[in-house]
Amino acid sequence: MIKEKGKIKHAAGGILFQDDFGAFSYTAFGASYNVHVPINSSWTISAALKGSMKNWVFDPTKTQMGTSNDPTLQAFAASSQAFNDWIPSIDFGLYAYSKHLFFSYNSDQLTQGELKFENSPVSPALQMTHYGMIGGRLILNQSLHLVPSTLIKYTASAPASIDFNLKLDVRDRYFAAVGYRWNSDIILTGAVFVSNLIKVGYSFDYPLTETKSLGFGSHELFLGIQLFKK
Repeated sequence: MIKEKGKIKHAAGGILFQDDFGAFSYTAFGASYNVHVPINSSWTISAALKGSMKNWVFDPTKTQMGTSNDPTLQAFAASSQAFNDWIPSIDFGLYAYSKHLFFSYNSDQLTQGELKFENSPVSPALQMTHYGMIGGRLILNQSLHLVPSTLIKYTASAPASIDFNLKLDVRDRYFAAVGYRWNSDIILTGAVFVSNLIKVGYSFDYPLTETKSLGFGSHELFLGIQLFKK
C-alpha cells in the first residue's frame, strides 16, 4: 500500500513466508513500513523497518546421521518429536536510487537471540545478517531495460557471499533474471504481473558445490500483491 504526501511517499506492506528444506522448516509473517524522500531532482533515499515473527522447526525423524560420534546429533536423533520455537525479528534497510543507479544496505535479525528448543541439547543462536547491493539500469529502448547488480551478504559466523545478477525488464511487466553466487549456485528467475496488482514468479537455484549430489537444486514460487500503486 502506497500513500503520497507531497513529494514524500509512504508505503506499508506485509509478508507471509514458508520454506521447507529437509528436516528443517521456516515460517515467517510480519509487516513493514518505508518512506521515500527525494533529496534532489535525481536522487531519492528510502528507509524501511520490518517487524516479524519467525518459527523454526527441526524434525529429527527426517534426518540420517553420517557420523556416529557426534553427541549433539545423537541427542537430536534420539527424539521422536520435532523441535520448534518462535522468535521475534526486527529488520532495517536503506535504499538510494536514481534513474540509472541504485545502492542499498539492510540488516536482518537486529534482535538476534537464541532458539529455545524444548528438551534440545543446544540453543542455536540467530545472528545479524548484513546485505549490501549496487546496481544500475540500462535503458535499451522504451520497452526493454537491463538491470545488472551485485549483492554482498555477510554474517559473522560464515564466509561472505557475493552474487552477480542480470535482469531483463520488459515494459515493467515481465521479468527474467540470471544470477551467479560465487563458487556456490546459479540462479534463474522469472516473474510476470498477471494484472496491475498481482505478480507471480518462479526461481530455481542450481548448486555448484558438493551438495548437488543430494538433489537437483531448489525451487521457489512467489506471489506479490501491490495495493494502491501510483
